[in-house]
Amino acid sequence: MIQSFKKIMIRYLIREELNLLDFSIVKEKSKKIEHKLLSVKEIRKSETVFVYISMKDEVQTFDIIDHLLEKGKKVVVPKVKWDKMEIVRFKENCKLVHWKYGILEPKGKDKYKGKIDVAIVPWLVFSMSWKRVWKWWGYYDKFLSENNDIYKIWVCFWFQIFDEDIVPVEKHDIKMDKVIYD
Repeated sequence: MIQSFKKIMIRYLIREELNLLDFSIVKEKSKKIEHKLLSVKEIRKSETVFVYISMKDEVQTFDIIDHLLEKGKKVVVPKVKWDKMEIVRFKENCKLVHWKYGILEPKGKDKYKGKIDVAIVPWLVFSMSWKRVWKWWGYYDKFLSENNDIYKIWVCFWFQIFDEDIVPVEKHDIKMDKVIYD
């Protein structure tokens, strides 16, 4: 009960902090993160990269996606189908449509079933042991637990990282291979 209350309070505080960020600051911080991210060896060596399509209060990924496509990488993104997340191919000039909660997704059904080398994922809160705590109703948990050979990178703003004592981490919380922040 206390752990659930702690998670609810931390989620509320971080959401408030994100809502207070001016979009120009989000873009500025995102550029710093993008620069660090694109220099990661696993990204440079990869053939296929899973990337989330950013919302306004997340690290922005549109320039990251463009850069990966320019480098000849296959880019795959999440597409939510009610109770599960599908992986679809993102191609240049892909038309995006709004899904629930303002989430953008590619229009069409270009499902991807191949190997994914790296996953760039969003999360709301993160522990110092590099375990993610939660975001988006368990879709990413399931995806990453079913694809545990993927190199996992979490991108975030510095204030989203908390000490282990503050953020309750549970067994099912997935450990990232790398965390990149501004």
